[in-house]
Amino acid sequence: MIRAGFCPSFVSKINGDEIKNIVKLSFPRALGLTLNQLVLTVITAVASVLGAGSIAVFNLAINLQTIPLTVIGMSYGIAAFPTLARLHLKNEKEKFIENVLVAGRHIIFWSFPVTVLFIVLRAQIVRTVLGAGAFTWADTRLTAASLALLSLAIAGQGLMFLLVRAYYAAGRTKTPLLINFLSSFFTIAGVFSFLRIFNAQSGFREFLTGILKVKEVAGAEMLILPLIFSVGTIINALLLWVYFQKDFGKIFFRLKKTAADISLASLAIGIVAYVFLAIFSDVFDIRTFVGIFSQGFLAGLCGIAAGIFVLKILKNKELEEITFSLKRRIGRLPIVAREPEKLP
Repeated sequence: MIRAGFCPSFVSKINGDEIKNIVKLSFPRALGLTLNQLVLTVITAVASVLGAGSIAVFNLAINLQTIPLTVIGMSYGIAAFPTLARLHLKNEKEKFIENVLVAGRHIIFWSFPVTVLFIVLRAQIVRTVLGAGAFTWADTRLTAASLALLSLAIAGQGLMFLLVRAYYAAGRTKTPLLINFLSSFFTIAGVFSFLRIFNAQSGFREFLTGILKVKEVAGAEMLILPLIFSVGTIINALLLWVYFQKDFGKIFFRLKKTAADISLASLAIGIVAYVFLAIFSDVFDIRTFVGIFSQGFLAGLCGIAAGIFVLKILKNKELEEITFSLKRRIGRLPIVAREPEKLP
C-alpha cells in the first residue's frame, strides 16, 4: 500500500466538494439497505405470531435461495460494475447498454433453469441439507414450499442487482431508492392483506396449499411471507426494468430471444427432472441421506442434459459463448511435453 502511494498522511486542505458528492451518492444507497432490512424485520415480526417455527422455516428457506442468487445475480452485478462505471465516465452509452445487456442475458440464462430445478427438487434439497435431527417432516414440507415460492424471484433479484448497479455506475441513486420504497411498501402492506385473504378465503387457501402439497400441514399460513416477498421483489425488478429503458435505452426486445430459448429449455429441464424423480424413487431408498441425495442429484443431471439438448437445437447464443469460453480456458492450460527439438 505504501509503495502504491496509499500511505496515510496529514493534509492541510480538505476537499469538501468531494466529501459532499460521496455523501450525496451513498445516502440513498444506505437508505435503500435500511428499507430492505425493515421489510425483513416486519416479515420476522409477523412470522413470530404465526405457527411455531415460522421464523426458522422462512429464514432457512431464504438462506437456501440466497445460494444461487449470490452465485448468479450478485456475481454478475458486482463484476459488471467497474466496466459500467468506466463506460459511463467515457460517455460511451452504446457500450454501457451492451454490457448491461450481456450481463442480463447471462443472468437469465442461469436463473431460469435454477428456478425450475429448485421448484422441482425442493423437497430433495431441503431433506438433504436440513432433514435431520429435530427437523420434522412438517418442517421439511413447509421449508420446501417456502423455497419454491422464494425461487420464483431468483431471476428478478439477479436482474435487480444488475440494474441497481448500472444506475449507481451512472451516478443515479435516487431512482433505485424510489422504486425500492414502492416495492417495500407493497411487500409490507401485502403481507397483512394476503394473510387476511388466506384466513378468510378458503378457495385461495386451498389453491395455495394444494399446489405446494401442504394442505394438511399446520402453520401453512406462513407461506404468505415468502409469496409476498417474491412478488415484491419481482415488482421491484419490473419497475427498475421500465425506468432503465426510459433513462438509458430499450433493451427488452434484445433479450427476447434469450428469454424464449431459456424458457423452453427450462420447461424441458423441469419435465425431465420430475419424471426421473419418480423413476429414481423406485431405485434408491429415499428414507436415507444417500438415497434422497442420489435421487435429486441424478434427476437434476438428467434435467440439465435435456435443457442443454434443447439449447443446442435452438442454437442458443449464450450456450455457444459459454462453450467457447470453456474451450478457450482449457486450451490455455500448459501441456506437459518434451521440447520440439527432442521429439523423435
